[in-house]
Amino acid sequence: MNCFTCVVENSTKCDFINEFPNNYCKKSCQLSGCELIAKEYDLKKVPTTLKSVAFLIGKWRSEFGGKAVSPTILKVTYGEEIDLKLITNGDYVITLM
Repeated sequence: MNCFTCVVENSTKCDFINEFPNNYCKKSCQLSGCELIAKEYDLKKVPTTLKSVAFLIGKWRSEFGGKAVSPTILKVTYGEEIDLKLITNGDYVITLM
């Protein structure tokens, strides 16, 4: 089991000392001594309707520089980044479904 799955499925396990996430997933659980995660990426606040796709939450960057070639412009190199985050209003996550 990985930290991501464990925290998304049951974030209350972060509060119990002998549970897997409390011992090994300190960043995902946002326990003391770890950097805080922005609320739009907080796995503990994923609504039930989005748990099946929660693994997509985060910034996804392409490591491959794409190239575009056209007869009318110079060759262009580009990168790609997709940012999937929870919609928040203050401290609350808005459920759209």
